[in-house]
Amino acid sequence: MLSDRVWSGRVGSWFKMSDSACDGSVGEVAGCGVCSFVCVQDTLEMCAREAEFKCILFALCYFHAVVCERRKFGPQGWNRVYPYNVGDLTISVNVLYNYLEANSKVPWEDLRYLFGEIMYGGHITDDWDRRLCRTYLEEYMNPTMVCSNGTKLVEIPGE
Repeated sequence: MLSDRVWSGRVGSWFKMSDSACDGSVGEVAGCGVCSFVCVQDTLEMCAREAEFKCILFALCYFHAVVCERRKFGPQGWNRVYPYNVGDLTISVNVLYNYLEANSKVPWEDLRYLFGEIMYGGHITDDWDRRLCRTYLEEYMNPTMVCSNGTKLVEIPGE
């Protein structure tokens, strides 16, 4: 049938099979060298508060991917070019671990300040970029992402 051939030809032009690394945020999280440290099972289980650590670690990795991805868009992404790299994420994971081990409650404000103003914010020289970085962290790292039993990553309205 003609419509089947047209449809399969059209679909074939939409999809591309590749064995190269992903582009975009997924590629940033999966292929930026994070797996060598973050995705090791020992790292995921090293904290006594495993559920909180995993949730915040996911948010931190996602945040890292977003700030790295924005570089590709030039002045529409960041007003200046900042040299974010895997070292920023690795040090942030260590800080996260230390803070969760040292505190009985998750110190949300402290973590957002450390990551947004010191770890990643230390590179930022533009006020609008700093404001954007803080906004990302306020959205990605907040108390609603971990419920009392530690099973949910985010609260879904109406559930």
